[in-house]
Amino acid sequence: MSWSQKTDDELVASNLLSEVANEAKDINVVDLFGKNVTKCENGSTEDVILREYQLNSDKYNAKLNVCKEKDVNLYRTHIKIYATDDRLASESYTYIQGDPK
Repeated sequence: MSWSQKTDDELVASNLLSEVANEAKDINVVDLFGKNVTKCENGSTEDVILREYQLNSDKYNAKLNVCKEKDVNLYRTHIKIYATDDRLASESYTYIQGDPK
């Protein structure tokens, strides 16, 4: 039974990744993470919850952390989807456009 729930969570989380990536491209990085976002060669920010998703009776948390890429106006964004039991169910990376100059 637990294998089935884990498989279901992974499937749902994988499907959520594209939705979260789409939502993430519209966030204001400074508002969410503050002004001092780390450059990628020095690590990344702490995880921040972007949003909680309710699907049927299960809850999933989408967490992000970012770092500023060198020489381009982009933030590398690590997306993590956590299942109800706080288990990492899926993860991916995307880029968010940096602040306008």
